[in-house]
Amino acid sequence: MIMDAPKITVNGKEFTARRPTAGQWREFAELASAKDSLAIDEWMLLHAELIRKMFGRLEITTDYLLRPDRMDELMKLFEQCFDWILQIIKDKMDQIPDRKGKGHLQLKLNPEETVLAIYMHFYEDFGWTRDQVDALPLDYLLSVFVVKDKIEHAKVLMNIEDVLM
Repeated sequence: MIMDAPKITVNGKEFTARRPTAGQWREFAELASAKDSLAIDEWMLLHAELIRKMFGRLEITTDYLLRPDRMDELMKLFEQCFDWILQIIKDKMDQIPDRKGKGHLQLKLNPEETVLAIYMHFYEDFGWTRDQVDALPLDYLLSVFVVKDKIEHAKVLMNIEDVLM
């Protein structure tokens, strides 16, 4: 079950995060993987920019999010947004059956490797660019991935009688 979208209150008005795109998932995963290689001020700025993109509202600016009195809320909101994205992914990936005990693509990999694995399917199978994949709503991208997997592994009926029975 997908958790509720993250919310933020700015100047007394509550805003709800927009449906994440595949690109936002990729950016969150890349930032999570890069945390040890970035200076703290750059790391915080990237967190604020990702959150701003998730909400997509003019009222929510990086300056507002980076105010010293909002640092705890910034980190909590980042975690909520990333957890929401990961829950969307988990719910979709759970729709792919475990075949012959080999398991399926799960979040056992680090987030950046999971993103890369799914993106590679779209690059190789459909010839899409990263920008094209990034623009897709995340749940749509994952639904296509799940349906593609189910089609590839569907049992083929050999006789028309099998359909009629």
